[in-house]
Amino acid sequence: MTEECEATTNPLLIHSCSRASLKMRLASLGAAFPDYEEVIYGASGANMPMDLMTVREHIESRKYGNECAGFCRDMRKIWRCCKIYNQVSE
Repeated sequence: MTEECEATTNPLLIHSCSRASLKMRLASLGAAFPDYEEVIYGASGANMPMDLMTVREHIESRKYGNECAGFCRDMRKIWRCCKIYNQVSE
């Protein structure tokens, strides 16, 4: 199961050279999109936005175990947040 999850997320994270560079990019995105969390929290209630780095950490820590339901839920949440934010921002 872990291998399948990694195979899904690896292409999405391929452009980062290291975790540190990805975290710096995510921080700079926050500056570029300061209303992101407000829009997402407002649209989804108390749900926390999900990101690929958190999914990767969950894979590596085996949080998802042998079940794909949690992984699929988190990936859907990422896409749902993208859709919500981009609809509001247009």
